[in-house]
Amino acid sequence: MALRIYVDAYSGYKANERPGLFDLDGEVYEIEAVLDRWYEPSATYFEVRTTDFKAFVLCYDEQGDEWTLPSGFDGHELMRKTGNQLVAATEIRS
Repeated sequence: MALRIYVDAYSGYKANERPGLFDLDGEVYEIEAVLDRWYEPSATYFEVRTTDFKAFVLCYDEQGDEWTLPSGFDGHELMRKTGNQLVAATEIRS
């Protein structure tokens, strides 16, 4: 399960090459550094650190052209925020 989020990303030689900031439940997080990235056949994962020193993992699904916050990589406090809704991965790809 993953949480859909809005990400403002840098697009250079390809679309959504690197996340710059993201909005989570009305709070904007500016990304200070991409600590790691890894690839799956249709998705790219980014481990990022925000300017307030929080760490997140963001996922860009290339087939669905959608960004998500995979729930398995982040703390329980994210799921307690009002307005957050988990969606099944099959919903994201439909």
